[in-house]
Amino acid sequence: MWSYFGAKLRIVDCYPKPMFNTVIEPCAGSAPYAVKYFENDVYLYDKYPVIIGIWNYLKQCSVNDIMGLKCPSKGTVIGYDGFDCDAQRHLIGFMIARVQRTPANTVTSFGLERFDADKKRIAANLFKIRHFKC
Repeated sequence: MWSYFGAKLRIVDCYPKPMFNTVIEPCAGSAPYAVKYFENDVYLYDKYPVIIGIWNYLKQCSVNDIMGLKCPSKGTVIGYDGFDCDAQRHLIGFMIARVQRTPANTVTSFGLERFDADKKRIAANLFKIRHFKC
């Protein structure tokens, strides 16, 4: 759903389909496998509370919530003001810098290039994650 260090997005098609009706992602991150096989019962686990917070935030978001996210301008330092919650700030932090372990707090030109595409992809996939257990 978003760029995350160690994500398997490029190789998710190399993994076999689930053998059972339950998908468990023990190191969830951006959970490309779970999103691909969303029709199953999905359980996401991650030691990093920021990741679980983002997933729980996204589960309750509407398409309009995501499409309404504003991209900060290049060089802006992301503070704590102007966000609905920490999870929203963390999500934007991952969206403004690619393949990070933690949310960025400064907007890069690389992140700006993909911000709108990320919003569209996340918004288009919201219906898949409503039932995920995080």
